Amino acid sequence: MTQPKMLEQMQTAFMDFLLVPSDDHQAQLSAHIHSDSQADLQQRLGIYASAYRLRLIEAIETDHPFLGLYLGDEMFDSMVNAYIEAYPSTARSLRQFGDKLPTFLAEHSQWRQYPQLAELAQFERLLLASFDGADSDRLGFSDLQAVAPPLWPSCRIGFHPSVQLCNQHTNAVAMWQALKVDNPPPALEQQAYHWLLFRNHERLTEFISLTPWQAELVQHLLEGQNFAELCEQLQAYFSVDQIPVQLMACLQHWFHLGVISRLTYEDNGA
Repeated sequence: MTQPKMLEQMQTAFMDFLLVPSDDHQAQLSAHIHSDSQADLQQRLGIYASAYRLRLIEAIETDHPFLGLYLGDEMFDSMVNAYIEAYPSTARSLRQFGDKLPTFLAEHSQWRQYPQLAELAQFERLLLASFDGADSDRLGFSDLQAVAPPLWPSCRIGFHPSVQLCNQHTNAVAMWQALKVDNPPPALEQQAYHWLLFRNHERLTEFISLTPWQAELVQHLLEGQNFAELCEQLQAYFSVDQIPVQLMACLQHWFHLGVISRLTYEDNGA
């Protein structure tokens, strides 16, 4: 067996042991570890396995400080250990390790009875995504005003890469806000909430609440609809004469916040 192939097999066996520290996986590694006794072998492998698991726990603690505060140490440790078992790490970076945590909390029999947990986790992960979003230019409302009005129906806008749309069915964000200032979280309330998360001009993460029609507008913009199509969608909320006023006021506010990075339109030379 070639040396690169042997190294690959050893690395695979070592990763298998870290993910599932079983006797079988330990046996596969035993030939590659110098040890004076079987106890020494188990001790050495145990150190690696424990350190790896602690690093995964630390990653979730770092990414979800207020979910951890809401649960308390004992319940949080129990939750994280169950998550590690359900979703072993598959990425090279720990940044992605917690990506499935909201899904886990929404589906696991022990945690799904508390819907605010999945939404707390979702909100914290979207904050991370906003913070990590790529840099891009930010347009102002004057960029839209520079477009000839006859071309406006064909206009499409693109959001800054940091923008995230968060649709929820509990007051998880209110809980997060209370915990952030060391206040007791409010009691669970179940109704629709909508949030727009983004990284501002100072590179700080912000979020604002959206009305249902604004959240729907964001979704349609993310899908690439133009202004004419958006106006058709808004007929479900406003009279025909109110639609342009509401749309322009909303877009002007978003331009001011710096969440719009791209503006395109169709100019057929008319």
